[in-house]
Amino acid sequence: MTDFIKLTVPAILVIAGWYVVYRNALKLEFRKDTRKLIEITIGIVESVTEDSRDYYSESNRDHIGYLSARIKADLSLISHYIFMIESCGVKFKGSDALVDFRKCVSGSYFETTDFRKQIDLPGWHSELSVSSARLKMLLDRCYFEWTNALKSKHIVRTYLQKNFKESL
Repeated sequence: MTDFIKLTVPAILVIAGWYVVYRNALKLEFRKDTRKLIEITIGIVESVTEDSRDYYSESNRDHIGYLSARIKADLSLISHYIFMIESCGVKFKGSDALVDFRKCVSGSYFETTDFRKQIDLPGWHSELSVSSARLKMLLDRCYFEWTNALKSKHIVRTYLQKNFKESL
C-alpha cells in the first residue's frame, strides 16, 4: 500500500501543477489577445486622424474619394473593435469620446464640395488631436482598469468557468 501511495502522490502533484500552469497560461494568452485588440484599435484611431488631416489638406485638391471611403470604413472598424473588446469583459467608458472623435473627423464639410472650409475652422487641428488622444487614452485606461479588476480571484474564476468550460 505504501508503494502505491509513493507512486501516485508525486504523479497527482505533477498533474495538478501542470493544470495550474495551463490555467495561468490561458489567462496570460487571453490578456495578450485583449491587449492586441486595443492596440489595433489605437492604430486605427491614429490612421483615421492622419487620413482626416490629409483629406482636409490643400494637397487633396482633387477631392480624392478613396480617402473619405477609408475614413468611413475605419470609423466603422473602430466601433466593431470596441464591441469585440467589450465582449472580452472590458468595460469601455468612452462612448462620448468616440462620438466626439467621429464628429471632429467628419466635420461640417465631410464629403461635400466645400471640404476645404474645414481647415478654416478655428482650432480644428487641435480639436482633432485632442479628441484622438482622449480616445486612445480611454482605450488604454479601460484595459488597465480591467486588469486591476482581474486581480480578484472571484472575477477570474467566474470568467474562466463561463468562457473556457469547453476547453477544460
